[in-house]
Amino acid sequence: MSNVKLHINIAQGIIDAEGDQDFIWRVYQDFRDRLVTTAATLSPSATPKNLDAENQNSQSIEGADEEKTKARPRKRQPSGQAAAGSKDKGPSGVTSHRPKLLPDLDTTGVKEFLSQYQLTSHTNTIVAISKFLESKGLSPAGFDAFFTCYTDAGLKLPEAFGQAFVTARGKGLINFTTVNDVELTLRGKNHIDHGGIKKVNP
Repeated sequence: MSNVKLHINIAQGIIDAEGDQDFIWRVYQDFRDRLVTTAATLSPSATPKNLDAENQNSQSIEGADEEKTKARPRKRQPSGQAAAGSKDKGPSGVTSHRPKLLPDLDTTGVKEFLSQYQLTSHTNTIVAISKFLESKGLSPAGFDAFFTCYTDAGLKLPEAFGQAFVTARGKGLINFTTVNDVELTLRGKNHIDHGGIKKVNP
């Protein structure tokens, strides 16, 4: 009986067999139905070679993304006073706040109160208004209250309203974290009570 070789390659699931014809025929019958089913379900894109290529492409894309992530510098998270400064400049921060008049705010006597001081800067004016609002029982106060006092006292408004408060805070005279909680610091109280702001008629 002659020696017969059988070589089957279905999507490289190779089966090699060698022997007499009856043995090879039994091997073939065992795998025939399975091979037909497998051949019908496999597509060229699902071959191991193509799968390897897809894996390599995926790895290449992932690698490129990782390189971009590594190359992109991370922004440092602000802390302390720097964080407060960044909040000031944001779209909802103090420097972009648009103040409005408070019709219900009691500003009676604000013009007379402020006129006793030589208000040569907006920093001094903010400190003096803060003192006035304290006398009305309003502390901390919001930017809108200061804006109303400026207007009712007939004073020229700062062109950069929010920035004027940032400047005064930078000098340690007031403190705030939002547009609604401005109050005098101890330094600010000493500034207006003990000659930091000169009076018109001392």
